[in-house]
Amino acid sequence: LFRSKHSMPPRHCASFAKTAMFSLVLLLLQMAAGCVGKKVSRSAPSLKELRARAAAVVAASGGAAALEVRPAWHGPPGAFALRGLMNDSEADEIFNLALQGLRDHADWHGPTHAMLSLERLPGVSSAPGLEALRDRLSALAGLPSSHFEDGYVQVYKRGYKLHGLHIDNHNPFIHPARLVSFIVYLTGESQGLVGGGTTFPLAITQGSREEQEMRTAVERWDAELNQSTSGVFMLGDNPQWGRVCPVSATTPSAQDYEFCSAALARSMELCAGQNPGSSGAEPPGVSRPSGAVFHAERGDAVMFYHDDSSGRVTSRSIHASCDVLAGHKMALAIFARAGPRPFESNSSYLRALRSWEVRVRGEVTQL
Repeated sequence: LFRSKHSMPPRHCASFAKTAMFSLVLLLLQMAAGCVGKKVSRSAPSLKELRARAAAVVAASGGAAALEVRPAWHGPPGAFALRGLMNDSEADEIFNLALQGLRDHADWHGPTHAMLSLERLPGVSSAPGLEALRDRLSALAGLPSSHFEDGYVQVYKRGYKLHGLHIDNHNPFIHPARLVSFIVYLTGESQGLVGGGTTFPLAITQGSREEQEMRTAVERWDAELNQSTSGVFMLGDNPQWGRVCPVSATTPSAQDYEFCSAALARSMELCAGQNPGSSGAEPPGVSRPSGAVFHAERGDAVMFYHDDSSGRVTSRSIHASCDVLAGHKMALAIFARAGPRPFESNSSYLRALRSWEVRVRGEVTQL
């Protein structure tokens, strides 16, 4: 009713009103999904439910998002291809912000791979493009923003080679656990990228011959994954056992789980099939009975869960980035947790990792 010296400048009023309206839409979506005042469901929504959430996202974006939701594969865990999550200008804004951050604040740089934690980037919380993206992901997941990590930007340059598989709950000390992941592509084939898809070697169509052949091994893997919790972890054990499959056969953790070699071989076959000229090349986001590989395209994303319908962690969400043959791939990974902030630090994981490394060095020295 009146304007004080602390009032919002007129140019920001429209932005504030739009944000407030989106927050109201998000709250209504969460109430409809039963996420307010109830225990968070650990399994994926139905395709119908997610498409209803996507329609609300499109409406709230004022046409900025032209979102199409498709099933990523037919089987556990739930996964969806999100086409048109961002438009080109939104993706460019985040791309330029990330590029500057990688130059000045990167967690680490390698010859063909670099990573940036967005929490290290000054001013990132107020970036309009990222704020709009987080609102959309929150609405799609049916979870409040307090459940979301800041996210990580990764760049894969020409010459990058698939160096291992992992699940996003890559150690048993991630609390609350990561419930759903979004891989958002900031560059893609239209920017000259060749290769660089995201492969899910155990995303096998339920009921297929391949699924029946692998079911016993995957069920055993899942059973052992669910036993390797922080409550039963022993110092000196590998904290990423069964959760990370490195390519190098000389890495101790590669020998820790017998099924890693088969999953890695399947990943490389899937990645080879996405390359131009391959007889197995398929359209973006189309899964085979024996796995899935998603081609990167700017503004698109893949959304996937980590638990099966009974709420147990499953190895079927294990994934990796394929080789980059030309151009470069930039992707933003954002994770929603099963509970709100504050999240536990990674100090317990780092202590466990150091203890395991000391044990391994001792065993190698004795040999």
